[in-house]
Amino acid sequence: MSKLDIRISYKDACILKHALRNQCECKENEYTDYERVNYSVTKKEWKELEEEKRTLERFTEQIDDCGFKHNRNIF
Repeated sequence: MSKLDIRISYKDACILKHALRNQCECKENEYTDYERVNYSVTKKEWKELEEEKRTLERFTEQIDDCGFKHNRNIF
């Protein structure tokens, strides 16, 4: 997998993290509601959601590991 070396502010990184978290929560609730009313959610949709959750975990780890370096908002 290709890697990107980007520099964004800590604030922007947190905004992206929270947006992805909210998206994952929304999709999970939506898929669960669909299953309650017997609407089938494909394995592909669940797989994509799990991939997004793993991405969120990795992103959160990177933010926690890097955080503020040398009193700068860049990681």
